[in-house]
Amino acid sequence: MYCGAKFPLQKFGDGTTFRWSNVDAVKNINPFTIDKSKVKYKHKLESVHSRPSPTLFFQVVRRTTTTIKRPSLKENWTAAKKRTSIPSNSKQKDFLTKQFDDGIRSDMKYDPTRVDEEIHTRTSNGQYLFDKNECLTPQQIRSYFSRLAKNRKNTS
Repeated sequence: MYCGAKFPLQKFGDGTTFRWSNVDAVKNINPFTIDKSKVKYKHKLESVHSRPSPTLFFQVVRRTTTTIKRPSLKENWTAAKKRTSIPSNSKQKDFLTKQFDDGIRSDMKYDPTRVDEEIHTRTSNGQYLFDKNECLTPQQIRSYFSRLAKNRKNTS
């Protein structure tokens, strides 16, 4: 069913024209649906103005003479805090070195996220490999692996 309106030609900047009547989506539009939607939209717009607007109560506030004492900011308060480094213990270094060596021997380097998962897994007796404060992040493991590779490359 065609919409009752005539479809004008659309001209583009490059001189080409386009007739909207050729579009299948336009051909199948029911003209009554368009009218219904226009009426519904008009009704919604008109109903907004018929609602009472909220009344705002204005209150005059006088400025007080007492001032609130605020603490002054220390100089350089926005500067980044110094990060403390926690040294690795020998248990962590041995575990990571073993993982690194296994990866070299098998020609399949370990992914730091997989090594991190291994650190957080339990052993057969239900104990964790490392305490909570000894666990490392994948970024720390990646950094250790890269430092180890660099040192071995320089020594050989």
